[in-house]
Amino acid sequence: MLKNIKIIGFFVLLIEIAIFILVGSLIGVFLTLLLVAITMIIGFSLLKKQSAKTMQQMQEAMQSGKMPNLDFIQHSIKSIAAILLIIPGFLTDLIGILLFLPKARPMIIGLFTKTKFMKPKKTKKAKKKNDDVIEGEYWKNDDDSSKHLE
Repeated sequence: MLKNIKIIGFFVLLIEIAIFILVGSLIGVFLTLLLVAITMIIGFSLLKKQSAKTMQQMQEAMQSGKMPNLDFIQHSIKSIAAILLIIPGFLTDLIGILLFLPKARPMIIGLFTKTKFMKPKKTKKAKKKNDDVIEGEYWKNDDDSSKHLE
């Protein structure tokens, strides 16, 4: 797994360098650097906003004793998207922008995970048989039930 991440990281780095060279030759070095600086500033401001929301969700979940819900996961993904905007490069910026789009988020996450936890599952409600019936098991104890432990 770690080896695959290193290989993917290496190719992403090569693609980023190639895109920098291409964009720099098309619009110039100054505008390329300005674009990178703007996306970094946007990324920092979004990260500040999203991390505050994520921390608030985590605190609320911890206080209520519940597991973090889907909103917590959404805010965490938006924080990752903001970090991708901070990293210099146009490919990481594109992925970061896509992660901010609600429709594209499940598709992007689906590329990296096997589970589709972002899509709500459609479940059919079970038909109620009889509300007065409680299913269960019982057994008869052969010991004398009049004896109690104190």
